[in-house]
Amino acid sequence: MRRTNKFISLALAILMVFTLTACPESFESAMVRAVREMEKVESVHADTVLDMGFSIAAMGETLDMDVGMDMSMDTAGDLTSGELSVNMLGVDVSVLYIVEKRGEVFDVYLSMDGGSTWTSQLSVTSEQLTEGDLNLSYDAGALVNFYLEFATNFSDAVDESINGLNCSRYDGTFPGSQLMEAMSMSGGGSMLEGVDGETLPDAPISIWIDKSSGLPARISLDMTEAMSQYAGNLLDSSGLDGATMTVDKIGVTVDLSEYNSAEPMPVPTT
Repeated sequence: MRRTNKFISLALAILMVFTLTACPESFESAMVRAVREMEKVESVHADTVLDMGFSIAAMGETLDMDVGMDMSMDTAGDLTSGELSVNMLGVDVSVLYIVEKRGEVFDVYLSMDGGSTWTSQLSVTSEQLTEGDLNLSYDAGALVNFYLEFATNFSDAVDESINGLNCSRYDGTFPGSQLMEAMSMSGGGSMLEGVDGETLPDAPISIWIDKSSGLPARISLDMTEAMSQYAGNLLDSSGLDGATMTVDKIGVTVDLSEYNSAEPMPVPTT
């Protein structure tokens, strides 16, 4: 049976959640089945939405600012491709990207014109890929792995339909100590510069498991309260009044689909 390392890791992460959290029998059974099904997964498509809203007060005026980041990606083996779209202050910017892992480094290909022309950055480290100017998520399986590994304290299942699938939704918590990395992996790493050693509160998380396939269909994380604290402390550390900026919403939603049928774009030849 062919397996990629990333999906073996994901299966182990799900198993860790199952063994280390005191959850109802229904969640326990769902995780056992998820481990079995994930062992067969070789590719997956992920649609990630990072939705942020802020209110900034200065000189008697208040500015409401919404920022949206949409990232779709297909991962198969060591190859990931996708499209990253950012909307801020009414301006839309989109970029196609391809990331190929080569050992411990990555080759990155970017296109701003829909794939007609490409630029490349070769032998990029994982830190350079997820931070700074790139801010790219390069592995759909690893993204899901990260959320499932740390989520705990799940409630009983709630029946809910997601993208036409009959799912069981489990509501739990995600540790504040991992939220900075969650933002970075979801494309918001550039927002996290400033306060060192920040301790954030835990955040609500929900996981939907497809009843038919037993695979994760959606993961949703609400970081509004935690990032509101972060933003206030960031401004305070800069000598500004933390009350001048309010975080209205920050949430990440990841929809999973096309298990074993997702096909990344090939690496450009020129």
